[in-house]
Amino acid sequence: ALFENGRIIAWGSTANGRINIPAGLDLDSAEENGMALESKVIQLACGLDHTVALKENGTVVCWGGNTHSQCSVPAGLSGVASIGSGYYHSMAVKTDGTVVCWGLTASGQCTVPETVGTGGFQISGGMDHTVLLTKNKNVICWGGNTYNQLDTPLSLSRHHDVGHHDPASTQAYRQAK
Repeated sequence: ALFENGRIIAWGSTANGRINIPAGLDLDSAEENGMALESKVIQLACGLDHTVALKENGTVVCWGGNTHSQCSVPAGLSGVASIGSGYYHSMAVKTDGTVVCWGLTASGQCTVPETVGTGGFQISGGMDHTVLLTKNKNVICWGGNTYNQLDTPLSLSRHHDVGHHDPASTQAYRQAK
């Protein structure tokens, strides 16, 4: 849980360090030791066994399981406006609208489609897919489509499904307006 003042509380399984909040982010620990936080956390996203945190200064910190490099934040990543997480992948939308994904990409969930460009606004993920809401209120999905998770409802005013991972077709596109 993330509180307005930046305090984070984690609970549940201790496996893979899931609930071990890094010292530089733990408001309670900082206050106990008379330290100030460098930059408070303003957003959290949780994967299967990892957590992604966006700090007020636009940088990202991850902790927990790192089996598929989902906690290996790309070097130099800054200027981040929002974050998201899937099972074993993490993602960020920068202030300029570009999207960065890292971690497991077996189904293409970290392969950002070229059509995204600098249009990103908010992002999220699932087991093997990624979903982006663009600045223009389009929904763009990519990655695995085993359970039709990329097939966005036609009731959405505008959407794009991009990059279905299907052995018979490396990419499938659908657009409706």
